[in-house]
Formats: sequence, structure tokens, C-alpha cells
Amino acid sequence: MNTFVASTTSAFLFLAAFTGSAGLRSTALILAAFGLAAAWRASVAPHVRRLPRGFCLAYVAWALLAVASLAWSVDARYTLQELRGEVFYGTLVLSVFLLAALGDGARWRTWCYAMLLGTLAVFLAHLVQAAFGLSFTRHTVFEQRGPWSTHLVLVAPLVLALAWRAPWGAHRGVAFAVGAMALLLYAAWETDNRIVWVALAAQFLIVASLRPPDANGGTRAMRWVAVAAAGVATVALAASIADRSSLRAADGLERDVRPRIWGVAWDKFKQAPVLGHGFGREILAADFAPHTPKALDHPQIRHGHNVFVDIALQMGLVGLAVFVTLLLILAREYRGYLRRAELAPLGVIGFMVLAGFLAKSMTDDFLHRHNGLVFWALNAMLLGLGRAAPPQSAPATTPPAEAAGPR
Repeated sequence: MNTFVASTTSAFLFLAAFTGSAGLRSTALILAAFGLAAAWRASVAPHVRRLPRGFCLAYVAWALLAVASLAWSVDARYTLQELRGEVFYGTLVLSVFLLAALGDGARWRTWCYAMLLGTLAVFLAHLVQAAFGLSFTRHTVFEQRGPWSTHLVLVAPLVLALAWRAPWGAHRGVAFAVGAMALLLYAAWETDNRIVWVALAAQFLIVASLRPPDANGGTRAMRWVAVAAAGVATVALAASIADRSSLRAADGLERDVRPRIWGVAWDKFKQAPVLGHGFGREILAADFAPHTPKALDHPQIRHGHNVFVDIALQMGLVGLAVFVTLLLILAREYRGYLRRAELAPLGVIGFMVLAGFLAKSMTDDFLHRHNGLVFWALNAMLLGLGRAAPPQSAPATTPPAEAAGPR
């Protein structure tokens, strides 16, 4: 049953990169939940007492508030639909990965490989399609550049971890990690998305600025790689802005659209500041759609294009406070990891996930569908692994003579 849980959770992470795989992802996630339920007494129940209570209580408050918003939602049918897509599956993915990580920390490297290989498979498929004009499916990677580039941001911390030693890294060496990072940056460039460079730079600067204890010998070695990657991201951002199409968009479109969107959002927020208009990112789509620019075949604007703005519109100041509390609890947990040599790499990864995802969601809202599920899955893994016994002990830092002394 442990193999079954590892296989189904890994399948979910592998499929997360694929456009149009929602049905398969959901199936893998549900099967993993059944596997954990079947192994509950032997493999799960003994670890429940180690659950992060503060985070769990805050998330339950978030979920209950979302459900309660059915009572005042301006579109109860849409809210009900989003509760299934976001709250039900979000809760399921959090529960599955949190409990699975608590039960067996050795799954970490399998999960990392699954997510990285899925991302690589999608990008290679894109390159083959572009080079030979082939079409593997009716879906293309870059139909939605925002979600795909956000997925790359979520994967970036795992790429750096390739050079780290066990138990939290693949011990592939710095040269291998540099090659993988170069491929990631190339994939990001292919998305033609500008904010991805801001998010990646934020992540790499996090790594460069942290000074955690280094029991596994990897975080220090990767600082210079992170500094170099941050430099590349900065140059890429400047180059993307200098591109002719980017200049045209910035001059005639992007500069004006978001202030207009946020002006609409502010007016709607003032109408329901405490509890909002009802759960669902696009609960006020009818109010945003008329402000869609007519030029350049701009996709229809249907929400506030900022994760905090959207949450305030959906669930008011109460919901925004709960969400910020969730983020602060995660940050506090990862800060605690940084103080412990054996968990420091997990703290670095956690802060990278938070910094990258939030930076990416300042001009859009990616706490939605597969991006949101991967975000919760990664944080659930890190929370569970921080409380589970490491799959392989870190090198001892206590002198042998002292370790052998009386207890």
C-alpha cells in the first residue's frame, strides 16, 4: 500500500504540468486518498499527532468561510462549482500530501523527480511540436502562458535541490544543477511572460540571502548558482521588455489595464468589505469583462489580477485576514526549519515557493486550479517532512567523543 500511495501521488505531480490532464490528476489524487485510508491504522494514524495544528486550524477556517459564502454569494451556482474545484480538491491535496509526507519521508525524492520529469516532458513536447509541426494533443503548452510559467516558478526550488545531498537532494552535483537551471530558464524565456522573471529573481535572491546551518553541504554551494540565475533573470526581464512586441503592449495596453482593473476591484470591494461577494476567483466576471482591451486580441478580463485583491473581493477582509494568517504560519514554519541543520534545505525550498508564487500572483491570480493545487501540495509536503523522521540521517555534527558521553 505504501508503494501504491507513492505511485499515485507521484502520478499527480507528474501530470500537473500537462494541460488538459485535470481528470487524470483528480483520479490519481482520489486513489492516493483511498490508499492512505486503507493503510490508516498501520501507516497514518501513528503520525496524526504530529500534524501542524496552527496551519490546519487556519486552513479549516479558510475552507469553512468559503463554504459559508454560499449564503451571501452573488452567484451561488458559480460558488458551488468553485467550492468543488478549489476547496474540495485543495483540501484533498493538502490532506494527502501532508499525511503521506508524515508517514514516509523517503517519498520526497520520488515526488521531486516526478514533478521535474513531468515538466521536462511537457517542455520537450513543445520543442518537438515547434520544430516539426507535430501535434500530440489538441492542447498546447502555451495556450495559457501565465499558468505554465507559474508552474516553472513552483518547480524552480526543486531544480536547485538536485545538487544537494541526501536526504533532501539528489546529490547530482553543481554542474548537473546548473544545466537543469539553464533548461528551466530557457523554458521560462519560451513562455514570453515578463513577470516570471521577477518571480524567479525573487526566489534566487532568497537563496542567496539566507544563511542557514548546512548539515547536508548543499545550500552554501548553491548560493553562487542562485546569484548567477538571478542575474540571468534580471537580464531576461530587461530583454523581454525591450522586445518590440513587449514594448507595444507596455506602451498601449499593459500600462493602463491593471490600474483600471484595480479601480473596478476597489469599487466592488467597498460594496461588501467584510465578507465579500462569494467564493470563486471570477465571481465578479460580469463587472470586469467590459474593461477588456479591444486591441491585440486581449483575453477577456474576468477577475482582479492580484491574489490578495481577488480574495478580498470574494471573502472580504475576514477572508483576506485568514489567508494572510495561513501565509504567515507557513513562513514561521520555514523560518524554524532554517534554525535546524537537518531541515535547513526544506526551509530554503519553502521560502522559495512562497516568494515565487506570491511574486507571480501580484499581477495575476494563480491560486486557481492546477497551480493552486501544486502550491498546496508543495507546502503540505514541506510541513509533513518537517515533522517526520528524515529518510536518511544528516551527517553528524557532534564530536564522537561527546556523542559517546553519558546521557
